[in-house]
Amino acid sequence: KTTCIQTQRGCPYQCTFCCGRDIEMYNKVRTYSPERVLEELDMLNKKYGYTSFMWYDDELNLNPKRLEKLCDVLKTRNYQHRGFVRSDNIVKFPKSVKWLKEAGFVKLCVGIESGSNRILQLINKRETREMHIKARQLIGGQGIHYEAFMLLGHPTETWADIYLTRKWFMDAKPDDFDINLVTPYPGSKTYDDAIFSTDLKDYRWNFNGLYFNKPRYSQEDSYYKGKNRQSKSDIRTKDISNEM
Repeated sequence: KTTCIQTQRGCPYQCTFCCGRDIEMYNKVRTYSPERVLEELDMLNKKYGYTSFMWYDDELNLNPKRLEKLCDVLKTRNYQHRGFVRSDNIVKFPKSVKWLKEAGFVKLCVGIESGSNRILQLINKRETREMHIKARQLIGGQGIHYEAFMLLGHPTETWADIYLTRKWFMDAKPDDFDINLVTPYPGSKTYDDAIFSTDLKDYRWNFNGLYFNKPRYSQEDSYYKGKNRQSKSDIRTKDISNEM
């Protein structure tokens, strides 16, 4: 029996596709103490019978010192957990995977975004494909289920970049994966910093080589894996059309 929790808010990173990058409050990380987290989990267990929790913190391992203390507290209970982590901090602090395993984490999800280092640099991910491979090995080495999240349609993306993404999957062999299309939302640098463009017919906005339209979300349908499990797309690059 599972429910969702969130024990921290805010993310200090500046990925161009993510919303809130220019909002000071969103960039500041605020966290519950480990003791406060355990109190909430125990309440959810005793009152509603939950023994499994999906963590919606942006990245569980932003602060290794907090993570170690948090895992020490969590391992005093027989709860099961799933959550999101960053590869760079897994590689820097490999012991953290063992902490997460002992705390009851059975699944860790990672935003890989692309298998191309050129693309990762362009979107300001501050990670490399090699880091992602190493993190996958460390997580798998502890017997934790590993899920990779990928995006297609990055600025200036080519078929060569997509081939590198495919190759990353073949090399890393994740236990599970999810592939989605870049969707420029208001509040992201991709959306807010785009300039008006006439480079490509039917596409009015350009962000560093990603061409798109800006739907009026209050008036037009837009969906993420909605109708027939499809995502609506308003993007293209010079090399890859919307239809492809």
